[in-house]
Amino acid sequence: ALARLRPQVTSPPVLLPATSRAATARWAARARRAAGAMAQWPPADGWSSTWPYEIAQGEQNEHEQILFMKKKINILQHRMMYKQEQTANNKKSEADLRQRIRDLDDSFEKEADRCRENTGEMSRQYREMQESFNERIEILQKNVAEAKSEIEAVNKEIERVRVEKDEIIRQKDAEIKTLSHKMESMAFEFANMLKETLEKMSQRIEVTHNSWDRNSDKPPLMNRLKAFSLTSEPPPGE
Repeated sequence: ALARLRPQVTSPPVLLPATSRAATARWAARARRAAGAMAQWPPADGWSSTWPYEIAQGEQNEHEQILFMKKKINILQHRMMYKQEQTANNKKSEADLRQRIRDLDDSFEKEADRCRENTGEMSRQYREMQESFNERIEILQKNVAEAKSEIEAVNKEIERVRVEKDEIIRQKDAEIKTLSHKMESMAFEFANMLKETLEKMSQRIEVTHNSWDRNSDKPPLMNRLKAFSLTSEPPPGE
């Protein structure tokens, strides 16, 4: 009967946190003390009238403590399982992240190599283009210098031709003025010559008329000439 009253306390084969292990140790110590007290029945000072009630009360408390400990152990086991699962998930996530980091590192290395290759190729093309542009610029600068020289020469030639043209025009104007004066002089001389010739012819005609038509009924030749306005004198009777 006394053996049945001893609590059967066993430790579960699980790893508990520090606080849980301390609480479990305290409950186990209490259970051992209660078992030791039950082993000393009956007491040395004799039997008491209330000992069955005390024994029953102790058994109930120990049973409640055992149930509480079992529930707490189950809770702790569930917590441990959750923590273990969470730890496994975290480790898996960590492994995935590490693999992802390694993949990214590899991608970065490949991208860096490709960028270095592209950068080298672009640098080479840039140098070639720069050299080509420099050569083209030098050629264009030479062409511009030659064009400027040609333009200056053409401008000088244009200025020379303009000066010569102005001089020729001035000379031609002078010649035209001289010729105009000469033509005017010649016109006046020719007019005078015509006037003198006309006067001489008029005198000769008058003399001839007087000698030929002295006894004729015809009007004098001068009068007939005057009728045709060949002389400036008016006919007689006007």
